[in-house]
Amino acid sequence: MEKITKTLILLLFSIVVHAQSYNIVVSQPTDDTLIMDLLGVISGPLPPPSLSPLPDITPQLQDIGVTSIRNNDNYDDKLDMELLFKCDTTSNNVPSWYCDPNNLGNIHFAASDTLFRAYVNGGFKAYFRLGGEGQSALSYQHHVFAGPQDTVAENNWIQATIPVVEHYDNFEGLTNQLDYLDVWTEWPNGVFFERSDPEFIWFLPKLWIL
Repeated sequence: MEKITKTLILLLFSIVVHAQSYNIVVSQPTDDTLIMDLLGVISGPLPPPSLSPLPDITPQLQDIGVTSIRNNDNYDDKLDMELLFKCDTTSNNVPSWYCDPNNLGNIHFAASDTLFRAYVNGGFKAYFRLGGEGQSALSYQHHVFAGPQDTVAENNWIQATIPVVEHYDNFEGLTNQLDYLDVWTEWPNGVFFERSDPEFIWFLPKLWIL
């Protein structure tokens, strides 16, 4: 929506360095006197369990007027395809996408629902990213590769996104919860898709067809 694309052009903030407080004023441009709100953030409001007791920052985000949260950089793969579509539940290795994406037993919503519910309860819209993270704070979890490794995994990954999107668009009896779908993260970048650029270019149009 238009609100999410607004740019913050005037910023007043203070920082604390070595126990001393400094007020910094960024001057207002002379050619535009309109102050735009910062309405979207990239993660939160819940911390990953491994970083507790960091707080739930829902009240703070509400206080500054945030309306949208992108499900990225939660640092524990929550709401990422690595944990949502996981076939090998006996191993701590992720991803594992060589199984039937139409079997809902291979789609795991429990941890992700906790985060998405925090969006809904806080009055935030999800800027929903279908992709994965480069790292995880979960020390027991091992990322063995980045992105689908062949066409079999590609097709499985794509098919698995269908129940994922339907689940969160119609979350717990609500409807039309997803206004935005963001496919993948920071490409070209081998951290998220380690195969060649042409292979990604062939992979992406398959998602558009769906």
